[in-house]
Amino acid sequence: MANHLTILARQWKSADENDELPEALYDALVGENNTAYERRVIKALSRATRIVNNDGSIRDFSELVKDWEYSHSVYGHTSVCQACGKKDIVQNCYLKNKEDGVTELIVGSTCVFRYMEIVIDGILLEGEEKEEWLRVEMNAAKREFRRQMFLARYPTVMGDLERYEPLTHHYSNFGVKRTYRYRYNPIGKLFKAMGKRMVKFGYPGPQLEDDWARFMNSAEDRLTEHNDFMEQANKERLIREENSRLLQTEREDRWTLELERQTAERDEKASDFLTHTAPLEATMNQWEQNARLQIADRLRKGTPLRGYTNTVKEWQNRISVMDGAEVEHPVFKQLEELDESTLNDWEKNFRQSIMARLAGGRELTKKQASAIARMMKGKAGSIAE
Repeated sequence: MANHLTILARQWKSADENDELPEALYDALVGENNTAYERRVIKALSRATRIVNNDGSIRDFSELVKDWEYSHSVYGHTSVCQACGKKDIVQNCYLKNKEDGVTELIVGSTCVFRYMEIVIDGILLEGEEKEEWLRVEMNAAKREFRRQMFLARYPTVMGDLERYEPLTHHYSNFGVKRTYRYRYNPIGKLFKAMGKRMVKFGYPGPQLEDDWARFMNSAEDRLTEHNDFMEQANKERLIREENSRLLQTEREDRWTLELERQTAERDEKASDFLTHTAPLEATMNQWEQNARLQIADRLRKGTPLRGYTNTVKEWQNRISVMDGAEVEHPVFKQLEELDESTLNDWEKNFRQSIMARLAGGRELTKKQASAIARMMKGKAGSIAE
């Protein structure tokens, strides 16, 4: 009897491996109390799964269904559910056989929800959590499908974003006043939106894809126009730079000539000053001699005389006196007639200063008149005030 059971088990197992089990056996697995939908699912999964144990016994459906696990979802392909037979399913869920790791079934999300166990991080999902998880998987599959479809139409989209990137600056940077430099640029807006979508999702939304398609229809013509524009703009820029360089060179030449002229003029003015004041050098004290050199240096550098202005005027008047200028003033006549040999150094300098003052048309102060009176006493008589 034991040998007969062993032989029968081997026959059942061999028939299961060759898909030669009798239809009546599958009907028996289905049972009579299940709905038509459940019968189709049980029979389909039983046909795709090993249902005979090594000892020849038949596995229960609740056991054999655990041989399958959810793998992934695919969107965009309408298939027939290999579990319940429903046609044109949109959400294609792939089940993988855990025993061989190769065999796959394509079923709908409803069959997965009802019969497949889904365990995430050790937690068995049920009810709304399971339904929400399958919805998330489907959305991910939709995104992947749309990404693949978009890349199939535009396989070089990332390269195109780089190739046509110069067009994003065409309208905002050339031929526009600075006030309107950042005005609206539709191409720049399109590229910015495409870049963000490609990085985040890998494909654009419907409206953005339509905008991209319209742009790509004329992208090459626009790029050619842009390159021609840039070439012409560069030529004009080079011409402007050359004209600016020539103008700058001309200005520098003018500035150089003007600087040389002003330098020669100042040198001449300083030389004339030294020559003009040379007759006074013998009568100058040490301070005046130093002041004379400093004034000449300032004239050479073009800096203001400042505190030396009155000194220069006085020297001019002294030179006028030395040149025999006629001054109608009684004191001037008296000082002119004085014998210098009878004067000391202070009196000589004072006499020259007063004569220069009078030659310049300036009046004497009371102190100066008193000093002159004391100096003239005993030399040429006193001066009536």
